[in-house]
Amino acid sequence: MNDNLNLPLNEEEKIDAQPTVSEDIEVQKEAEYQEFMQTLADINAELLAEEEQNQKSEEQVEITEEPVNLITSEESKNEIAQEPKEEKELSKEEKQHEPTEEEKKQYKAYRLQKLFSKINCDLSSPSLTATEIKDKVSCGAQYGFNCFMMLTSKLKAVKKQLKAKVKLGAVIGLGESTYLARKWEVRQAKWAKVKEIEYIVPLTAVKENKKRPLIKELNGLKKVAGNKIKFKIAIDASAFNSLEFTFALECAVATKPKCIVIKNFKDEKSKYLLNVAKNCIGKCEIEIQTKLSSSKEITSFSEIGVDYFSVENAIGLAELIKCE
Repeated sequence: MNDNLNLPLNEEEKIDAQPTVSEDIEVQKEAEYQEFMQTLADINAELLAEEEQNQKSEEQVEITEEPVNLITSEESKNEIAQEPKEEKELSKEEKQHEPTEEEKKQYKAYRLQKLFSKINCDLSSPSLTATEIKDKVSCGAQYGFNCFMMLTSKLKAVKKQLKAKVKLGAVIGLGESTYLARKWEVRQAKWAKVKEIEYIVPLTAVKENKKRPLIKELNGLKKVAGNKIKFKIAIDASAFNSLEFTFALECAVATKPKCIVIKNFKDEKSKYLLNVAKNCIGKCEIEIQTKLSSSKEITSFSEIGVDYFSVENAIGLAELIKCE
């Protein structure tokens, strides 16, 4: 009887011990839930690690970029701050470059010296004695004129009396004379150790249209003078008309002198100067004998090609220029 009673109990226990379908489902759900939570936790951990890494990289970028921004900002500030300083420095430099009174005096002296070096003191008048010429040369030595021109006949006497060291020149052919006489004068001037010889084209040779004899004569005199002396050929503008002046100029240029001189130049003879400029610029120097009263006239003539100025009252002109 006890066996009969124990049997159903065992069957019930067996039934209770076996899991039901609903329980299996719940267990499966629990396992899936746990797996889902674990996966979610892993994902969150990865996201958190990635976020931390991004933050670190951003911080590094900020650290590297900040000094650059600071430097650029400081540079811009410095540039802004330096701008007025540079202006101040420039103004100081400008003030420093302003000429002093002493520099102004030196500049004036240099300008005067440059102007006076273009002037030849013309002392070729036959009415001047050797003593008068010597006195004018002695007074004019302080101005630094280019040369003191006089007749060959006065050279020896002037040199004996003269103490100042200046450049002397001879004027030949002022009156009519033979070729041999003019040649002898050139030799005398050369022996006197002049720096310049001014030979005036003979009036007769031009009037008679003797081109070849005139060129031959000019070449012969130039050869006697030699290369060390500045040989100048002078044409008297008051003695020739336009055609005669052109003829004399052609003969003179053919000789290849170092300078062409226009004697007795006046404003109405300006076409003569233009003719000389066209034929002589780039070939030889140009000199005009004229009356001047200011430095402006020297400057204006220099701008159109005149290199030297022959002036009788050179000392008076120099004093006028100094007072300007």
